[in-house]
Order: sequence, then C-alpha cells, then structure tokens
Amino acid sequence: MGNLGCWFGKEPVGSSTFTDSPTRIEVKEKKKMNKKLLLGILAIALVAIVGTTVVADSWKSKFLGFRLNAGGTQSLYLYKDCWALWTAEGWTQSVTEGNTYEFSVYVLNTGTELMYITYLPTDVNKDNGQTRFRITVDVINYGLPSQMTDNNIALPTGISSLPYALPEKNVLNPTNGFPLAPNKMIKLDIEIQVFSVDLNTGTWTFDFEVIGVAV
Repeated sequence: MGNLGCWFGKEPVGSSTFTDSPTRIEVKEKKKMNKKLLLGILAIALVAIVGTTVVADSWKSKFLGFRLNAGGTQSLYLYKDCWALWTAEGWTQSVTEGNTYEFSVYVLNTGTELMYITYLPTDVNKDNGQTRFRITVDVINYGLPSQMTDNNIALPTGISSLPYALPEKNVLNPTNGFPLAPNKMIKLDIEIQVFSVDLNTGTWTFDFEVIGVAV
C-alpha cells in the first residue's frame, strides 16, 4: 500500500517514536504531585485524630471522699507549730526594765464559722502602778496548717497586707479584728514591752487571751 502519508500531530500513524507532547507530560506530573500532597494531608489528619483519642483515653481520676454534716460551732486552738501538733503553753521569761520580749503562737479556727480575732490585755499594771507592761500583737502569717508560707493564699477581704496590727477586744465593735475563716491559721507575734518593774515583787503573772467572735 506504500506510505499512508497520514500524520497524527508530527508523527505518522503507527510510528514507534510516538510520544506525548510536553504540555501533556506537565499535566501528568502535576496530577502525581497533587495525589502525593493529598495523601500527605490525609496522613497528618489521621495522626491528629489518633493523637486526640489517645490523650482523651489517658485521663485518670482519683477520688477523695467528703462528708459534710449540718451544724455550727465556734472553736479556736492555740499551737506552738504550724502543723497543729503541739498545743501552746504558758510563757516564762526573765525581764528587765526598758526591754521588749517576743513570743509567737499559731491560732487555728477549728469551728464552722468565720471568726474575728482580737486579744486582751494591752496594758498590765501591777504593784500599784510601779510595774507596767505593754502588750502588742501582729498577725505575721496566714494560710492553712502546715502550709504557712508567705503569700500562700489570698488574704481575707479587708486585709491588704501583713503584718497586721491586731486590735484589742471591743464589745462595741466585734468585727474590728482579723477575719479568720474555718480551717485557716494565723501566726501571731506577741511583743511585751517592759516599762518599769518593782524589784521588791520580782514575779508577775497574768493571762493573755486570744479572742474570736462570729457575727
């Protein structure tokens, strides 16, 4: 039949050298790249879903039982230590005129009501005024038992900073004290200033009182 003389594009029909045009090759390569990108995105999404599931399934719980009983009490305890292990005891000190002596005590509200803390006495006069002591008290720490570090928890409403000068008891103004909530603890710094002493007596005793009232 001879040469057909029929050309498809630039190559004759049936030619062994028939190839795609450059444009068609670029299209095929782009399709391959798009498929690879799609597979990569699907793989990332699958990992993210699996990862989320693992985190959600890893949640663990531990339970602490609480039992709350109806009833109200007002109760304070004085301790030597912030762990509330050692009950505070009386204080014995040799003193001389013109000096100041310090003693500390922890106060824990073991009741169910917020209490306002004050103290007595502020002045002690003995020997017909010949012996005189002045007692001042500061709240120097506040928190939970065994956790009495500075700024451990927020101070009560109305208390901006420590130390806080504790006021003496005033029956006409019972809320004029440090507000101590249930299970909370404060540390008191008690200072005794010795203004004068009568050496003929030599020994003096009196009771120091920490007072709490719920309003």
